[in-house]
Amino acid sequence: MEDHLKFWMIVAEYFQSRASEQTLKLYAKDTEQVPLESLQQAFGLYRTNPENTRMPLPSALIAALNLGSNTDGAADRLARNIMRCVRERGYIWSRTAESWPGDLIDEVGTFGVEVVSQFGAWDMLCEDANRSDSTAFHAQLRKTCFAVLQKSVGKQALPPGKILGQLVHGAFNYGSPSDPPDSEGPEKP
Repeated sequence: MEDHLKFWMIVAEYFQSRASEQTLKLYAKDTEQVPLESLQQAFGLYRTNPENTRMPLPSALIAALNLGSNTDGAADRLARNIMRCVRERGYIWSRTAESWPGDLIDEVGTFGVEVVSQFGAWDMLCEDANRSDSTAFHAQLRKTCFAVLQKSVGKQALPPGKILGQLVHGAFNYGSPSDPPDSEGPEKP
């Protein structure tokens, strides 16, 4: 536990936090089952995200580790879910749906909406899907999903099962659990 305490002292110093020694001991206790190298890896991901300006809670680093190890599977699930919507809903969905983009968020979640925005818009994604070889397009879509998910590591402090479930079933609030839903979709990079 001593090494974990030193780790948290360095993290507190990095963020110029005034966390007490007692608080840092609690952080070390909360993470003592996590290998120190893994915590350092998660902290590396966390601190390189410019949106993370405060010292992370232990749960945020643990969630970053779990999401990072599940990103391949999550990216594939998200890509398959988007492709299912392309097949079932088609090109004109965005023009005929009464509650667009809410319908898209319900189907693919906010991460999926960000992936769609990387292609320009829903109709552009559909055009690319219909114009391209399906295997090549799925690989490109999966790569985009992977990039979006990797970019998000460190933003959530939710358990990975919940993240993966919401990726597949939609309705994931992109920010923290207390943020109000964004009615205009995900923020643009």
